[in-house]
Amino acid sequence: MEGSYKNRRKNYFIDKGFQAKFIIKFCAVIISMNLVIGVLVYMFNMQTATVAFENLSVVVKSTSDFILPTVFLILIVTTSVSAFMTILVALFASHKIAGPMYSLQRQMGKIAKGNFVEPVHIRAEDQLQKTAEKMEFMRKQLKEKVDTLKSDWDEAKKHIEKDKISEEFNKSMEKIERDLEEFIS
Repeated sequence: MEGSYKNRRKNYFIDKGFQAKFIIKFCAVIISMNLVIGVLVYMFNMQTATVAFENLSVVVKSTSDFILPTVFLILIVTTSVSAFMTILVALFASHKIAGPMYSLQRQMGKIAKGNFVEPVHIRAEDQLQKTAEKMEFMRKQLKEKVDTLKSDWDEAKKHIEKDKISEEFNKSMEKIERDLEEFIS
């Protein structure tokens, strides 16, 4: 139980730009569809008449004019509720995408700096699992190659140190060694 709490993100807005666009697009669909429904109900009822009692008198109106206030109120309520629910669902759904993207980008930065020690992983319930698995495979492959290169270099260095070599070669050797030291094993 404690482990699952430890991996829980506290901030649901990880990539605000991406998540805001994601939420706005879903809300725009909901609002647009509710407006279309309202317009269609109004238009389909323009050709019909309704008899109603208003202020103790009988009134004949087109059905669309009679139901317009009710339809308008229903659309406002349903649009508001569905937009709120859409915001919540889209926020949590985008969080499952933006969070792993952020984590993978951070881990790629570490690999780019030569840190092959820390394994690449994201939470099991998040999206991009296959990407994380492939990135972990890549990290392991790079680590193996750098470790092999370091080992081969150390072996070659032993042989070179036995023989007398030029100063230029020594400088090249030192540069290669510095470059190899950038990688954390």
